[in-house]
Amino acid sequence: NTGRVLISFQEDLNFDPSKTAFYTFSTSSDDLVVASFMDLVKLSALEQLYFDLMSEKIDFFDASEQLYTIENAPGLYNNEMKFVSRFVISATCSIMFYGGNWIDGMVSGILGMLTCIMDNESDKFPGITHILSFVNSFIVGVVGTIFDRYIFHDTQFGLCAKAFLLGGSVFSFPGLMITMSFLELYSGQTTYGATKLIHGVCQASQIGFGLALGYLLVAGEAKTPIS
Repeated sequence: NTGRVLISFQEDLNFDPSKTAFYTFSTSSDDLVVASFMDLVKLSALEQLYFDLMSEKIDFFDASEQLYTIENAPGLYNNEMKFVSRFVISATCSIMFYGGNWIDGMVSGILGMLTCIMDNESDKFPGITHILSFVNSFIVGVVGTIFDRYIFHDTQFGLCAKAFLLGGSVFSFPGLMITMSFLELYSGQTTYGATKLIHGVCQASQIGFGLALGYLLVAGEAKTPIS
């Protein structure tokens, strides 16, 4: 019994484990397809590629070319759609989960769009991915507290610090990565799962430190009522 292994690796100085996952499909014939991206549309195409390879609809060499095409295909949504979705989700989380009002939601949406810009521009700065969670949360802390202190300080709309800080940085939370780490541990991939879990804890620490530092640098006499 000999199996075939189809593997694709891409060298990337900005590799971020929180935004990638290794998906391995295997059967008794030991055919494997491994890819390193987190995109539901691409993962669906990857799964179909695996079944085509297993059913011998395509050969190994054609499958290799298709995998390269899938990996390098452009994203389904453009930057404008990403900005809109980031605004809506950040605002919604701020109001629904963190007790904010509609003003907190608007501020959180703007902060979410700023983090989207940082995510898009991070490719231009090799190595920044390693501290991107801290950078994003620090920007959220600084800009959000500026809104609180200089725009809404003397109005009846005192912002809720918890709402705009957590709502604005919700996309940086490592919830998906920690969930994936437990799935990896459960499936027996101890080393990779433990690595993801440690990275998730470190990322959460970066977020907490960035939010606290950004907020405390600007807070002063800011009105920050508890939600």
